[in-house]
Amino acid sequence: DQSVKENKRAQRPSVTEAEAVGSKALALDRPDNVADIDAADMGNPQLVSEYVNECYAYMKQLERRQCIDEDYMATQAVKGQINASMRRILIDWLVDVHIRFKLVQETMQMAGHIIDRFLPGVP
Repeated sequence: DQSVKENKRAQRPSVTEAEAVGSKALALDRPDNVADIDAADMGNPQLVSEYVNECYAYMKQLERRQCIDEDYMATQAVKGQINASMRRILIDWLVDVHIRFKLVQETMQMAGHIIDRFLPGVP
């Protein structure tokens, strides 16, 4: 049993020093006290962990670029199109639909995000 366990450990991919240094170099905004949870997966090509930091950096860049204006409802109310109480009624209805059909939480969050992305562009 002991030799089988040691054999399995020997077959697992290990993080080389070069990979660890490369991973550290790509850790763009990760503080020193936060562990690199993808470091152990560096040897597995299916997990493409060498690109994970670039993916996170790109997603953060998109989030900054596509940020929704926090007071867009004030401009909507001025236009007479939709106000905060109308949005609240719509979101409440979406929550009811979400609960009724037992949807995953991400579906509800995405629906709210789509509404908030759409409303500022309504003329």
